[in-house]
Amino acid sequence: MSASNHKDTYQATGVFLVLMGILYLLDKWIGFSSHGLPWVMQKDTMLLYAAVIFLWFKSDKSDWSLPCWDKCLPTCFRWPCCLWE
Repeated sequence: MSASNHKDTYQATGVFLVLMGILYLLDKWIGFSSHGLPWVMQKDTMLLYAAVIFLWFKSDKSDWSLPCWDKCLPTCFRWPCCLWE
């Protein structure tokens, strides 16, 4: 079993903790609830922040390009056009 590289996990954890710290300080300073934004500091929104950050930093970036992108882009500049071909 080879050694795992957890660099992307550490980076994502660091970015997440910094973001949570900034949001916490902003919440204490201006109060999101008093401005009609109580959802910013709710638990489920924090989970969403974590999921987005960890997906952003994951190391195995998969290629999600469309198989017909080379035909589609020069012809109409809209990605759904290759669905009709």
